[in-house]
Amino acid sequence: MKFKTLPDLEILVDFVVSKYKPGKIILFGSYAWVCLTKS
Repeated sequence: MKFKTLPDLEILVDFVVSKYKPGKIILFGSYAWVCLTKS
């Protein structure tokens, strides 16, 4: 799952945060970790 532009990532983050506000940092951190390990 790759995002070519920053706005795409921001949209995804906004979507996740809107549904799971308490897990914002954990979910974003997990996504970033996956991107780093899969790149």
